[in-house]
Amino acid sequence: MNIDALLDNLAELGAVLSIRGNDLDIDAPAGVLTDRDIEALRAAKPELLRLQRIAEGLPPSEAAAECLEWIAIDPAEWKSDRRTV
Repeated sequence: MNIDALLDNLAELGAVLSIRGNDLDIDAPAGVLTDRDIEALRAAKPELLRLQRIAEGLPPSEAAAECLEWIAIDPAEWKSDRRTV
């Protein structure tokens, strides 16, 4: 199951997924989550954490943070002649 399908399924079940540090918290009505849902969440956890870090403007992983100079750039400071290769 891909992440989009997983998240759609959880939403249909009335479940809410939260990420706290390196933990996934799920709040769902009693009895709606199956073992398959839990297994899918466990399998998707690294990708969910990576996507959350990116959404927060952070490097996608700790390893990326170590090898990249991660600079927050204010969009107001972008120049139209700047190019990235």
